[in-house]
Amino acid sequence: MQNIIFYNNTLPTWIIALSFVAGTFAVGKLILFLNRKVLHKWVSKTATQYDDVAIKVINMPLMCLIILIGIGLGIKQLQFDSALEITLHNALYLLVVLNVAWLLSNLSKALITEYLRCKSKSEGSTLDKFWGRSFKNIINIIIWLVALLMVLKRCGIDIRTIVAGLGIGGIAVALAAQDTLKNIFGGITLVFDRPFKLGDFIKVGNYSGNVEHIGLRSTRIITLQKRLLTIPNSNLTDAAIENFSKEPTRRIALNIGVSYRTSPQKMREALQILQNMHQHIKGITHEINATFVDFGKWQLVITLIYYINKKKFADICAVQTEVNLFILQAFNEAGLEMNFPPLVSVAEAD
Repeated sequence: MQNIIFYNNTLPTWIIALSFVAGTFAVGKLILFLNRKVLHKWVSKTATQYDDVAIKVINMPLMCLIILIGIGLGIKQLQFDSALEITLHNALYLLVVLNVAWLLSNLSKALITEYLRCKSKSEGSTLDKFWGRSFKNIINIIIWLVALLMVLKRCGIDIRTIVAGLGIGGIAVALAAQDTLKNIFGGITLVFDRPFKLGDFIKVGNYSGNVEHIGLRSTRIITLQKRLLTIPNSNLTDAAIENFSKEPTRRIALNIGVSYRTSPQKMREALQILQNMHQHIKGITHEINATFVDFGKWQLVITLIYYINKKKFADICAVQTEVNLFILQAFNEAGLEMNFPPLVSVAEAD
């Protein structure tokens, strides 16, 4: 066996080298088995899902990486001429870089997908799928670009000129499209900061409406007039945004005028009716403030402030209608007279 020479190495040397490859293959299989049977069960009990998705996507890249390590250890046991040895080491380096890029690419895509899923679940809506694909593509491009530069450097290509060219080109593009880049970065800020989500009713400056789309360059809103309003994302990041959909309750304030013929006892009765109206109307909270605030020119003024529970009753107008109908009916039953404008003549029935 010692006399058998193949590529400058004896047969026992080849057996030792191949044993490294076979050994690492067995170790890789064992790690995958433990990963699926033991580690997967353990991480499934944790509160977060990030570790679960990470373990699922790294199995095959990790297995290949372990085998490549075994091949590297096997090559170290062998002796080749310098040209072949350089070629083998370069090929192994290329495979390791590509494998690591594959692992990082799978891991980043899985973690970003899980992040967007959790974000959507916590906020009660579905995030724009366009943004999910965009972020994953950007991260993938960066990972594979770095891997390509590492491979080119290993092949003896001066990557400094390439990086310098990319830098100069990037500066030129940035200067030529700075407004577009401002909008793109503004869109990224909106996605991560989340001042609003799809379907929210917001007010920006003099405009208000429901958010229909959050895009790469702009955000589209359907106004109350059912018109499509497109706002550049850079304007949104610099503006004060009022999100009405985020409020747990809606504050309603109104003035009620009663006649000067109302006695103090009847005024107290009116205030008591208003203070207790949450017992009759399900859509409002118990936070009610009814106050006799002013002696008006033609009426005694009561200011009523109450809050509509938006978590249980999203139809604000319907609840307001119920409140107004209750006040009208309760005041009529209690004999409380609403004030009329001075020029209106009301003929009472005999």
